[in-house]
Amino acid sequence: MAACWRLAQMGVCMPASAMEAVAVILTTMGKRSRRGSAGFSGSILTRGLCNNVLVNPFLLVGGAQEVWSFGLRNPWRFSFDRQTGDLYIADVGQAAREEIDVAVAPNAGRQANYGWRLMAGSLYFSPLSNCNPGGLSLPVLDHPHACGACSVTGGYVYCGAVISSLRGTYFYRDFSAGFVPSFRYQNGQVTNQFEWPLLSPPLSLITSFGEDAQGELYIVTQGGSLWRIVPN
Repeated sequence: MAACWRLAQMGVCMPASAMEAVAVILTTMGKRSRRGSAGFSGSILTRGLCNNVLVNPFLLVGGAQEVWSFGLRNPWRFSFDRQTGDLYIADVGQAAREEIDVAVAPNAGRQANYGWRLMAGSLYFSPLSNCNPGGLSLPVLDHPHACGACSVTGGYVYCGAVISSLRGTYFYRDFSAGFVPSFRYQNGQVTNQFEWPLLSPPLSLITSFGEDAQGELYIVTQGGSLWRIVPN
């Protein structure tokens, strides 16, 4: 890949309570709502939709009116490509696989069933055999718990202007593994997969990503620092 990126530290150092507040700000619309007693665990919920957009799929059939899509285990996090409206979901697995799902606009996952607990990533989970995944929305990409990987962290599609050749590239991370991968999703296919070793903050773990008004990307670490992704 012609362009190369590195991290520029923003000099942010905050106590844990303040860091949690930043994480909430940076991940608005990027956490699932957990209401197990109402059966919403593993679902993406929407509220306050206007009349000029698609309604929730269960609104008119007597189902849970908040549910947009379901069959997710523990998404951390999801985000929209601001150029296309496509929805990207990083779903944390249980014991074997981490997955990335992409739902193309304009439906962007409406009424999609992502398969948990029948599937874990691209593999059968419960039962382990003789199950038919017909009708499920399977991940576009998944990886095993190998080389330290165990918990995927979703990021953003780059829409900035600093490196125009990377516009449309989705960046994400595994919390425990020492790599930041990226890919493009075009015409229903994953392309241009790449790993960025210079996007790993020293002596800290990535907990989330951020995006500013210009579409430039940021990385938040467990150690309390904020980094901006810049050309190398």
